[in-house]
Amino acid sequence: MQPVLVGSQPQQCTTLTWLLVGDIREMLQDHLDDEAIRWLKPVLDALITAMCKQSESLSSDGLYDDLLGTFPHLIARVAGIEAEQN
Repeated sequence: MQPVLVGSQPQQCTTLTWLLVGDIREMLQDHLDDEAIRWLKPVLDALITAMCKQSESLSSDGLYDDLLGTFPHLIARVAGIEAEQN
């Protein structure tokens, strides 16, 4: 069953990544018994999947179209951010 998250795809991936990192942190802080170790792999797999989707979303063209539609004067700043991401 997939978690239900509200917001855009990049925001959903960011939220899921944050939640999964928190889960992993808690698991590593607690005593790692056999059951915790069994759950660690699926949580890590979900984290990797979320991070890959987040990366794909960020690298897609048109990511900032909504922002530029509302604030066209930010085009130079957006171009700089896109250059940093590439």
